[in-house]
Amino acid sequence: MLKELKYIVNCDKDFVRDLTETKQILIGLGIGVLVICGGVLLPFIFYTQKKMNLLWNQIKKSAIEDSKIFMELCVDRLETLHKAYNFSITQTTQKQKDRIVYFSYKYNYLWRLVLLALLGSCYYLISNYCFYDNIEFLLNKKPELYYNIIFARARTTSLNFFARNYAVEQMLIDPQHMSPNFVSISTDYNEKLQYNTEELLKNLNEFVKPGFKELRSNKIVKSLFSQVQDSSGIMRAGIYAGVFNTIFESFYIGFSVDYHKSIDSQFFQVIELYYKNIVELGHGMEHIFEDAQNWSITIITRYLNSYIIFAIVFSVALLIIYAVLYYPFLHTQEKKVQALDFFAGIFLNSVEDKIKA
Repeated sequence: MLKELKYIVNCDKDFVRDLTETKQILIGLGIGVLVICGGVLLPFIFYTQKKMNLLWNQIKKSAIEDSKIFMELCVDRLETLHKAYNFSITQTTQKQKDRIVYFSYKYNYLWRLVLLALLGSCYYLISNYCFYDNIEFLLNKKPELYYNIIFARARTTSLNFFARNYAVEQMLIDPQHMSPNFVSISTDYNEKLQYNTEELLKNLNEFVKPGFKELRSNKIVKSLFSQVQDSSGIMRAGIYAGVFNTIFESFYIGFSVDYHKSIDSQFFQVIELYYKNIVELGHGMEHIFEDAQNWSITIITRYLNSYIIFAIVFSVALLIIYAVLYYPFLHTQEKKVQALDFFAGIFLNSVEDKIKA
């Protein structure tokens, strides 16, 4: 039984380990996508910065070169049609011609790109440390919890077996005395009782360690350390105390009675109550096992639901941020590019007209 249960525990832990590896791969892919997007967009930002300023300077150069022609046409129209002769053409200085127009686009793009990377990183960090790690921890602890409850249940029942057989051995009606040549197993019930007790105490102490805190519901804690509902017997102070009392009774039955002398009839009443307590503790631990199963599913489901809510809220927040910060900015930049394209078209047409002329 021990090997089978350990195998089941190891299988569950291997399954959790596989889930963890899958989680790490997915997080790595997500961060990788962010890095790739950033790596692609970053050069594009500087490329756009360079090309936009180059285009603005080309337009400026064309505007300066063609401005004299436009002004002459305007002055000629004023003089011919409106008889206005008080206008003169200001000559463009060399400094104006040589001045480089520079507009900084990259910072507006960069801080938005950095913000996007930070938001994505925050999502993965919060998901990992607040949800994934807790769920992984609970999934790892869950089989250990079941293991300790099952063995505490089995070893509590075994107290009865070893104490009773030790008593039988003392009365010389044990198989070891009746047929010593045909008994192939050890019948050192004294040693087995002590070993079983030590292992039982280990199971109980493991179960109350802080690592299992989240997997212990209030109902389980009350069953362990407070009076169990509708119980006035061995579990009136909780199952934990009941098991310790049963251990004491087991050693009393095994070692405190001289079975070679006449036994008081009250002792058999103690034995009867002892058996009844064993059965009652067994049922109590079965209920704890069921409660532990239900509660572990409940607490893990809560984390999953909380993560789903977090993912939805974070997604909505990203949509709002996009609507407030990104979309207006991109829309404005699109309008600027369209305006730039319009001006470039005007000057290109002007150049073509001059070439034709």
